[in-house]
Amino acid sequence: MIKLLFKSKDSGVAGKGYQNSGFEQFKFAVNDPCWSKGEEAIQSLDLKYQDLWTVPSDADTEKNENVFPLGKSNLFSSKLYFPVFGENFEDIIYPKGDPDPVSISKRDVELLKPETFINDTIIDFYIKYLQNKIQPDERNRFYFLSIFFFRKLADLDKDPSSASDGRVAFQHVRRWTRKVNLFEKDYIFLPVNYSLHWSLIVICHPGEMACYKGEEIENSPKVPCILHMDSMKGSHRGLKNVIQSYLCEEWKERHRKTGDEDSSKILDL
Repeated sequence: MIKLLFKSKDSGVAGKGYQNSGFEQFKFAVNDPCWSKGEEAIQSLDLKYQDLWTVPSDADTEKNENVFPLGKSNLFSSKLYFPVFGENFEDIIYPKGDPDPVSISKRDVELLKPETFINDTIIDFYIKYLQNKIQPDERNRFYFLSIFFFRKLADLDKDPSSASDGRVAFQHVRRWTRKVNLFEKDYIFLPVNYSLHWSLIVICHPGEMACYKGEEIENSPKVPCILHMDSMKGSHRGLKNVIQSYLCEEWKERHRKTGDEDSSKILDL
C-alpha cells in the first residue's frame, strides 16, 4: 500500500497532523513485481525525495509501531489502533440461532486491519448484519443473497463478463432460490466480490416489469431496475448481462405460460 502526501502552495506550516494543514493524502495499492524500479525512478526525480521516501520494515509492522510512509516527522505518522487477538480467540457465530449463520474466525477478523483486503466471510457477515437491522414487519420486502451466490452464478474462476449462457448459469444456483419467489420482493441485494474489490447489486421491484407497457412504467411509483453500487466505477464491468440473463431464466421457471414473452422485458432493465 502506497501513501503519498501532497502539499498545496497556499498551505501554512504543518501542525501535529496533516488533516487540516494543507496536505492531502493519496493512497493506492500496488500489485507489481517491478514496483521497486518505479520507486527508484521516483526517488531519482529529486534528491529530497530520497530523504523523504521510507519503507517500513517488517519488524516495525509486526510491532504495530508508527509507520512513516513519507518522511520521519510527526507530519507523516499514522497510528494503527487495532486489538491483538490471542490464540484463545473463539469463532464468532452470527446471528446465533440462524439456520445459516456466518462463522467468523480470528483470521477473518484480522482482515479488518487497515490496508488489507476483506474476504467473502466478512462481506457475508456485513450483509446479514444489515438484514437484521430491518424492522421485522418490513423484512418480507427485502431479500439478501449470500456473497457466494454470485460466485456460483458467474463461475468466478473465469471472467464474469464472459460467463456461461443464462440457462447454464441458472442451473448453478437454482436450488438457492427454489423456496423463495424473488419477483415478490421489492429489493434484492446481491454482493459481489472478485478482483480484490467488492460491490453491491440491488435489483429493484423485479415483479413489476410484466405489469407495464411502454411509457407506463415511467409514471409508476415502483420502477423495476438494476442498481450497481461500485466505489471503483468500471472495475466490475459486465455484471449487468449476467444478472439480466439469470433473472430471465428465473422468470421463465416461475411463469412457464408467459415466460418467454415477459422475460424479454428484463433485458430493458
